[in-house]
Amino acid sequence: MLQREFQLRDAEVVGDGRTVVLACVPYDQPAWVDDGAGPYREVFRRGAFRHVVRSPNRVELRYAHRQSGMPYGFGVDLVENLTQLEGRFRVAPSEQGDQVLALVRDGQLNGVSIGYINDPDGDLPDVDDSGPVTARTRVKQLREVSLTPAPTWQEAKVLALREGAQPDDALLRVAQERARLEWIIAKARAGM
Repeated sequence: MLQREFQLRDAEVVGDGRTVVLACVPYDQPAWVDDGAGPYREVFRRGAFRHVVRSPNRVELRYAHRQSGMPYGFGVDLVENLTQLEGRFRVAPSEQGDQVLALVRDGQLNGVSIGYINDPDGDLPDVDDSGPVTARTRVKQLREVSLTPAPTWQEAKVLALREGAQPDDALLRVAQERARLEWIIAKARAGM
């Protein structure tokens, strides 16, 4: 299973306060990734999740890809719009679910990460102004969406969790700088 992380921006709870709305995957935003065989650039294209949106209840909501224990909730809706894959996830009433919601409300969880199984037949080689990029046009399965404090991508975000919530700019800058430095270190180790 491959994993990708994205940056959150706003947090707000909808309905009874247990449904989190997330921008799960930004489209047409290339980023450096490394699945263990060395870094490369990857971009998701609109339509990559077209068959996944039919079964949102199969997508788990987790924290930092932790696979032990039960998920915090499941998807209730997935929609591909022009710029991203958006999802609504219901957080189950539990001590752990309440803690995750509190961390999102407090701005401490400022990232979204996905765990997916890629369909290699859906990969297309592409080139942009920065060089080669692997375009993901078809994902076999979206297994999970995780909330995480240290994202890689900055385009994804919590769209709804608390009315009028704004991220702490200082925390956001620290998370962004941490992700940038981690990428520089990974590139140096890979000899890029």
